Amino acid sequence: MIPKRLPLLALLTCVLGTTFLSAQVTFTITATANSTAEGYTSGASYTFIFTTDGSRSATDYGSAGSYQGSPYYETTLSSETDIWSSISGTGLAGSYITPSGDATFSKLNVTGSPGLTFEATDETESGGEDPLYTGDIGLNSLGGTDLVSIRANVSGSPFPDFSEGNLDSDVATYFSDFTGTYSSPFSGDDWLQLQFYTNGDGSPENYSAWFTVNSVRIATSAVPEPGTYALIFGCGVLGWAGWRRRRSQLAA
Repeated sequence: MIPKRLPLLALLTCVLGTTFLSAQVTFTITATANSTAEGYTSGASYTFIFTTDGSRSATDYGSAGSYQGSPYYETTLSSETDIWSSISGTGLAGSYITPSGDATFSKLNVTGSPGLTFEATDETESGGEDPLYTGDIGLNSLGGTDLVSIRANVSGSPFPDFSEGNLDSDVATYFSDFTGTYSSPFSGDDWLQLQFYTNGDGSPENYSAWFTVNSVRIATSAVPEPGTYALIFGCGVLGWAGWRRRRSQLAA
């Protein structure tokens, strides 16, 4: 006969045995469209969500001096893990993929101004006297046009002084001191840009849609190791079996 408390103890052991990767950081930007184009309505509000890759702990401080001592998280996409695991939101269609063209950027600039810059760009030159950029980041406008890049720059108060963060840490640890929602008016930049390689009528030329940032929300969350999902599922099954057995005994 199985002791009555064995399923509970086994479940507790499963939970305690769950391991996590470095936490992800999610930046949720709420912004208003500056014009009616590409499926966006002037004055309407949209969200753009940048989520960091929880497995990436490398930090590039190469440009720290020019950013007042704050970190400059950047990815050389040919040799490193993309800093973004996903880019999504109500202002985007499609599914983000890591840029892989001729001139790729995946970056999160943290400035002591204070300010934040977000970017994912795949600028693959198509040639010609006035070369166009026709890379692919997997995202589209709400009107269905392919994006070659997404950029946002937000700075000034009410942001805190990001230079006071732990410079010798990964992205998640750094931003754990700065979680919260920061709302306009911002005393510095407050723009978000979507860049396409065709304009609204489909003709080939560089074209952008612009937005004014209303708020930026910074949040962190732990991410389980890949093998942990199976453990969590097993724990759930074990707990359910124990609950069902106990219920049957009480009914008897």
